[in-house]
Amino acid sequence: MKIPSDTNLTSDADYRQFIEALKARVANARISAARKVNHELIMLYWDIGRGIVDKQQVLGWGESVVELWPRISRRHFRERPAFPCKMCGGCCNFTAHTPLLNFSHSL
Repeated sequence: MKIPSDTNLTSDADYRQFIEALKARVANARISAARKVNHELIMLYWDIGRGIVDKQQVLGWGESVVELWPRISRRHFRERPAFPCKMCGGCCNFTAHTPLLNFSHSL
């Protein structure tokens, strides 16, 4: 099989169409992956908040759990940024004001 020169290949309409299709597939895969990651993070944050709120209500834990969890997570998950107190409190607010939704329809 004869391999066309780069000049001939890049001016070929089929080649350009093939490359455009590949670029579109890569872009779509990246978007899909980002959506899946965001979905998992939303569910994680909701679940963290739900766990904290439940323990506060059932066991009478105060706000200190919101302050302690970020320090504990920072020590344990050194390779990633820890949850700041604001974010941890945000998880609790998110859970308290947002019922568990099925986010899968948006994926």
